[in-house]
Amino acid sequence: MLITALALVLAADPKVHVSLVKSTATTNASAVQKELKAQLVPLEGCYDLALKATPSLHGAVTVYFSVEEDVGVTTINSSEDSVKDDTLVACVLARLRFGQWPKPKKPLAVTATFRFEQK
Repeated sequence: MLITALALVLAADPKVHVSLVKSTATTNASAVQKELKAQLVPLEGCYDLALKATPSLHGAVTVYFSVEEDVGVTTINSSEDSVKDDTLVACVLARLRFGQWPKPKKPLAVTATFRFEQK
């Protein structure tokens, strides 16, 4: 997985941009926000790879996931997807699944919307 993650970071093209539009977390909001922002560069790698197949690809993806103390991410899915690209969405979900999330005492629910656009 480390090699895949490194490849995604190195694959990022300076002509693509991913932004965090909105996020909510039931607890540990600042730690969640910090990790979501840390995921932006790897998500640019996901976007860059998806653009190779669909050059006009752009839009937003909203994801929902939950984190438990001893397990990590237990549920993750895309609740809204205006990009309509299964490969990009799968890459986003995989990146977020293996993020460095806080270990909450109670299950943590997170919703985040990312915008994908070309510069």
